[in-house]
Amino acid sequence: MRTAPLLPTLAGVALVLSVTACASSATDVPQTQVAATSAPTWEPCEQIPSAIIAELGIDQRPPFPETRRGETISYDCGFQSDDPFLIVTATSSLESLDDRRADRRFTTIRETTLGYRDVVVSDHPGLSCHYAIGVDPGMVDVHVRYTGAGALSMPTEEACSYAERVARGFLPYLPDRLD
Repeated sequence: MRTAPLLPTLAGVALVLSVTACASSATDVPQTQVAATSAPTWEPCEQIPSAIIAELGIDQRPPFPETRRGETISYDCGFQSDDPFLIVTATSSLESLDDRRADRRFTTIRETTLGYRDVVVSDHPGLSCHYAIGVDPGMVDVHVRYTGAGALSMPTEEACSYAERVARGFLPYLPDRLD
């Protein structure tokens, strides 16, 4: 009698049909799952030469890279300096300048251009000044931390001025696109 091998086969077919019925196409994948795999193609720790770090007066310590995973993936590259004592971070992200403008954690100070690129200068109150440079389809965010323990305190304006100086130094090394 052939019914015994047929039952597992029928159960398998029923399972495949029920799973297939739940998703009619590949476009039914929730957008957050698609975005979670999106990442910029430019990694600041790999693309910013150490010579420019020296020219900007940042200590020649090795940078500290970090990959952040959220709705999208972003790449951070942190630099620390003792004189002046500060922390500079460059982040490549597929978040847009419009996303930055809409982010309530940041206060937009001004909008400007750097070369041919749009820039949003913003303050993360009580923490850091950000010089977000538009690089389609996202941005490269150069930020300087201005608060912390001990010598890491500086006025917001000074941190923003330093962030602009670093962004100008990094500009020739930015990609045409982040995708």
